[in-house]
Amino acid sequence: MSTNFSEEQEQAVWNKASIPIEDEKDNWRKDCCGAWIKRSAYGDRDDEYGWEIDHAYPASKTEINEMFNLRAMNWKNNKSKDDDYPSYTADVTSDGDKNIEKKKSWTVNKTIQSKVAAYLAKMTKI
Repeated sequence: MSTNFSEEQEQAVWNKASIPIEDEKDNWRKDCCGAWIKRSAYGDRDDEYGWEIDHAYPASKTEINEMFNLRAMNWKNNKSKDDDYPSYTADVTSDGDKNIEKKKSWTVNKTIQSKVAAYLAKMTKI
């Protein structure tokens, strides 16, 4: 897990996550797989609602720290996603107001995939 993000980047990534309850948007969000995440549990793998900043296109392939490539993800989903791209498996989603363990296949959305492809093409021309 990369934790080399400023507080401003961390907050910007948090702000991109889904807001399921408007009155609780400062404390609770859902990741791209539907799992609940808690703002105060950033980087906490001991908390079931802990979250990390995920690189949609894995940093192990090419570290793209542009905001389009960063997203808040429950730590269990980030761990199960590993370096898979664009399709990956997540371990956690939600049922009501609780997280549940449930393996499901996901694909990074087409908009992010297009931005990643354009970024990589630009980098190969430099």
